[in-house]
Amino acid sequence: PYAFTKAKNLEMLENMKKTLAPDNSFLHMMESWQLMQKVILKLSTDKQTDLKKIEVALQKATEYGPNVSGSFSSRAYIGKLLLGRSCEKSTKDIDKALELEPNSGNTLQVAAAVYAQCSNFDKAISAAHSSLEITPNDTNWMITGQLASYYFQIDEIELLTKLIGKNINAKDMDGRVLAYFALIENRKGNED
Repeated sequence: PYAFTKAKNLEMLENMKKTLAPDNSFLHMMESWQLMQKVILKLSTDKQTDLKKIEVALQKATEYGPNVSGSFSSRAYIGKLLLGRSCEKSTKDIDKALELEPNSGNTLQVAAAVYAQCSNFDKAISAAHSSLEITPNDTNWMITGQLASYYFQIDEIELLTKLIGKNINAKDMDGRVLAYFALIENRKGNED
């Protein structure tokens, strides 16, 4: 299954390269996200070269897409996660992305992750809440799981359990949420 997904992703990127102009910011955003996955999944055979490619792609994305929120949210998130960008620079980028597209569920979800990486959990929680409110279908409880992880990190167990409620038994519940609930029960002395 992985080979199929990898092949499809590479095919998609190659098609984008053929059909989009070289100065299209979306092309460079897509390249940076694909390279990020390659590095994170430890599929890179030359991590330093791939990190440099990511840096160049992110620079081109913001250069060619100065009014595209995804250019800035990509650089904020990937730059902080893999390139050692400062919280100050990443926060500035994510704030710019939100200025450009304040009602995008995706931008808000990335903003939440960037704020959390920078230990600004108030902003992370606020952005995740906003993303959840405007996202009609939280596929695989992704945003809910993200928000739950922030509550868990700041030890807001009551808010975490209220967020999930009876949905804890959903067949497709995010694995992080299940782990948090198991830890919470373990802390209460319930080892079953």
